[in-house]
Amino acid sequence: MKYYETNMTYDTQDYIELTPEGLTQGTTLTDVFLLIMRESEGSRHLPLILDKQGFQLICQALENQHFPETKLMGKLARVFAITPRRVVVRYTQAGHFFATIFWQQAGSNDEHILNTELAQGIATSLEQGCPIVIYREEFNRLHNRQSKEGQVAIPLTAMSGDLLKEALRLAVESDNFELASQLRDEINSRQKDTGNP
Repeated sequence: MKYYETNMTYDTQDYIELTPEGLTQGTTLTDVFLLIMRESEGSRHLPLILDKQGFQLICQALENQHFPETKLMGKLARVFAITPRRVVVRYTQAGHFFATIFWQQAGSNDEHILNTELAQGIATSLEQGCPIVIYREEFNRLHNRQSKEGQVAIPLTAMSGDLLKEALRLAVESDNFELASQLRDEINSRQKDTGNP
């Protein structure tokens, strides 16, 4: 199955479809809010980091089927016969997630994209009933490999720079030097990649 985008071909084999499984708040890092996604045809999980506002938006969408922030977009889409085809979860090297919504207008094979905040994209998918997907390569790099029952570990590669620094501070305070070393390595690697001292 292929979708045709502007000058690009979308092959579903390049993507993994995701299903929202739940929301949680960090216990050690209490400013961290997570949306836990599971691969639709498997058991691997991907924790997506949200801000508090995004967490509340997804909460309303999942628990109450209430979509206050995406309802206007949905109405405009219906007026102009535009249909969201899929929402792609994207990741930046700086440790931030965002969403790309692929839209298609009735009678056209061309798709158009809209980059948006992660929570907006997920809420749009939940409201409009289109799939949430992630590039297979990104999922394989970011998914949660070592979670214990009832616990979610955030992959270092999925953490923002500020979150890494806060986790490093907490690891040093609690004398967890192995974790502190891993966090320091990730911070240094990102600085090296971006050329920042």
